[in-house]
Amino acid sequence: MVIEGSADYNAASGDKMHNKKVEQFDFNQVVQQLEQARQAAPALNSGALRTPC
Repeated sequence: MVIEGSADYNAASGDKMHNKKVEQFDFNQVVQQLEQARQAAPALNSGALRTPC
C-alpha cells in the first residue's frame, strides 16, 4: 500500500501503518488470522467485519 501522497502519511507518527511511504502486507497471514478468529467466534462473519462508510 502506498500512502506517501496522502494525508495519512506522517514520517513522525508512532503508528507503523502511517510512518512509512510504502507498507507491505502478508495477506496470507491476514487470512489465516481471520480464519482463526472465525473458528473461535463463529458469529464473526463478513457482515460483522464491515466498517460503515
